[in-house]
Amino acid sequence: ALRAEERIRRARAPSPGEVALIAAGPGPRLWERRPGVDDVLLVRLGLADAPSRLQVSVGGALRGAGTVLAVPHQVDLAGAPLVLDGPRGPCRAVARWLLAQLAVLVAPADLEIAVITDRPDEWRWLRWLPHWSGRLAADAEQERELCDGLCAQRHGAGSPARSRRRVVLLVDGCAAPGAVAPLFDGAPGSGPAGIWLGGAVSLPGGAPAVATVDGSGTRLRLADGTLVVADQVGRAWADALARDLAPLVADRGGAAALLPVRVRLRELVTAQPGWSDPGGGLPFTLGVAAAGPIVLDLVRDGPHALVAGTTGAGKSELLRTMITSLAWRHPPDRVSFVLVDYKGGSAFADCAHLPHVAGCVTDLDPHLTARALRSLERELRRREGLLAAAGARDLRTYADARAEGRDPPVPRLVLVVDEFAALAEELPDFVTGLVAIAQRGRSLGIHLVLATQRPGGVVSPEIRANTGLRIALRVTDAADSRDVVDTDGAALLERHAPGRAIVRIAGGEAAEVQVATVSLPGVADGAAVRVVDLDSWRRPLHADPPSGAQTELTEIVATLSAAAIAQRRPPAAPPWLPPLPEVVPDDAVPDDAVPDDAVPDDAVPDDGAPDAAAVGPETSGGEAQGDTAGGVAIGLADLPDEQCRRTYRLDVAGGCSLVIAGGPRSGRTGALLTLALRAARRFGPDDLQISAIDPGGGLLPLAGLPHTGSVVTDPAGAAALVGRLASRVSRAGTRHLLLVDGWERVLAASEQADDGATADALLALLRCAPSVGASVAVAGDRSVLQPRVAGGAGTRLLLRLPDPADYAMAGLPAKALPRHLPPGRAVSCPDGTEIQLLLPPPDPRAAVTAVAARWPGPAPERIV
Repeated sequence: ALRAEERIRRARAPSPGEVALIAAGPGPRLWERRPGVDDVLLVRLGLADAPSRLQVSVGGALRGAGTVLAVPHQVDLAGAPLVLDGPRGPCRAVARWLLAQLAVLVAPADLEIAVITDRPDEWRWLRWLPHWSGRLAADAEQERELCDGLCAQRHGAGSPARSRRRVVLLVDGCAAPGAVAPLFDGAPGSGPAGIWLGGAVSLPGGAPAVATVDGSGTRLRLADGTLVVADQVGRAWADALARDLAPLVADRGGAAALLPVRVRLRELVTAQPGWSDPGGGLPFTLGVAAAGPIVLDLVRDGPHALVAGTTGAGKSELLRTMITSLAWRHPPDRVSFVLVDYKGGSAFADCAHLPHVAGCVTDLDPHLTARALRSLERELRRREGLLAAAGARDLRTYADARAEGRDPPVPRLVLVVDEFAALAEELPDFVTGLVAIAQRGRSLGIHLVLATQRPGGVVSPEIRANTGLRIALRVTDAADSRDVVDTDGAALLERHAPGRAIVRIAGGEAAEVQVATVSLPGVADGAAVRVVDLDSWRRPLHADPPSGAQTELTEIVATLSAAAIAQRRPPAAPPWLPPLPEVVPDDAVPDDAVPDDAVPDDAVPDDGAPDAAAVGPETSGGEAQGDTAGGVAIGLADLPDEQCRRTYRLDVAGGCSLVIAGGPRSGRTGALLTLALRAARRFGPDDLQISAIDPGGGLLPLAGLPHTGSVVTDPAGAAALVGRLASRVSRAGTRHLLLVDGWERVLAASEQADDGATADALLALLRCAPSVGASVAVAGDRSVLQPRVAGGAGTRLLLRLPDPADYAMAGLPAKALPRHLPPGRAVSCPDGTEIQLLLPPPDPRAAVTAVAARWPGPAPERIV
């Protein structure tokens, strides 16, 4: 009987050799323990003599049957932490054995292993185990982060997936024991099971089980005096066992067990793009469910979608698959995309090269945010106008009418926003504005796809009410899963199956799916062997394929681009213009003497051409100042509300007053030179007389114009010029243009020379000039923004200023300002219209000579 008991005990607690065979099998004993049925965390320490569990009756009394020899001695880690006290080498050998037997006997769905160590290389073999979740701490900061996560999980803040998995925490060298000890404070089973190496420690929650390794390193002495011949294994043995387990996945049963771990999109879609299908919806293949490929429809199931998934769950890949699948099924004139990636553009990769992509936004600031929203508002109004003109109530009926040969195409516009939680935190107005546009754009073919790692706190009632299609990949918290798909299911998804997701359509049941991938090597490269560099914990050092590698996505992009060209389908039109160019050459806008003001399509490099119409001060925040059709073009104005650019003019013909504020090298002198030269090209010396006050001398080349009466640089000359002009500007017949550069120096000189009389007279001219058909332009530093100066001007332009607070002084909010103001970039005050002034000539004297040659005749009468 005793021998039978010994055999039973040895069978229930297999030896290292038997455990290795079970892992290599695999056989029926692999992952045999079940929570709630077996003692899941019972581990074999080694062999020891023990009292028999049998009893015999002697004279009617029961007594022990004796001693069983060399039977497995087991410790339940669920009861209390196990401390291995002694030399680190033998202690590690015992600990390896404890973790290895647990990995073989307990399924990954029920067990997770975490490690705190100052010697990560000793435990590198763990990275192959399917039980390994990446929880490794090698310094004090990482220890605190790991312990905080375990504490949150212990108190119910973690996901149910982890809550039902027992965690075994190995501590082999601890930098922050104060952070670790509280994990074991509580009832047995409420926290992680612990294996602590390197000496007896004081742990709360009851006395730990202490096993002391003797000097030989082969025996363990327990607290009750029991001597155990220790089971010990080496690193090579443990590594081989872990590699045997690495490719194995537990059979979970149910529909989810039928899902593949990975599936290509090309395996699920038609061999050729399905652009001939005239259907009115937006169907696309996302992946596979238990019953087969899952096809969603953004029109029927949306019209908007919400996607969530933690790092490594496959969120970016899902977005790429969704975009690619939609593009494969629908041509660019039926669907277009705007891709917004707050992280910098890596999420969408080669999707940006699809002919369907109307624009990519990767660098937003408050100014660009406002500009994008204004452009989208204009796009809504454009679509409303087209539908109204066609008598269509929505985009579907408009498409039917267009099928009969009428009206231009209006593709559905899908706005895809990655990391919208971070975007909402940094630029809340942008996300709020997008949601508002999506609400209004339902019938106009506007669709919104929002993706985030952290849905908690950012899924507002407005977002929830408008996102009929919701997809949750693996998330770390049950609350995040419920926020998106109204179930804990996404928190239960396995870490080792990226792309596994829960899909819920409004009013329907949640379904588990495997999202297709487009980032595997392309079909042409499918047989090639690719080397992927891994770190010591089996993590890829480079997330993306090597440079130049052909992926399925790059092949699809090439196929669709070729199809668009072959079928003469133009690429998607952007819903907004790109930002203004930093340089607009003077010849980009033709000579103002051209009657119809036509502008060639290639006038502006890279960014397209300005619209042929003109915008002047009366449409950019200033007072009405006459007929702008006879004005002088000095730049290009960006008008996102109208989705166009227009020539920016000053009405020199009817009279205007202008103030230009800017810091050093901002382009204020160049702006005055451009104004003078263009005015001189448009009007002859008999129609326009130019004068200038410039203490710095930058306007002296204008003295060579036949239009110029005087260019003065000294206080006396300025006083005389202003006095003469005050008496002459009201005369009929001749237009006057007065330029003042360096107002701050003019003011200082006037205050010293005549108590400010000259400056006061100049300001009087600035105020009254438009009423008598004259024009005055004053440029200077922030001093021109003072009310006594700026208040007298009908037009105010702000160039780059040294202090951002100066813009507030002019009444411009921060979000109205571009992040970058190159030389010549002006902002009209107070409406915030952005203008790029024309580039002044590199050689002003040569430009003056060229203009003078156009107007032969006697020089004008000098004023002073």
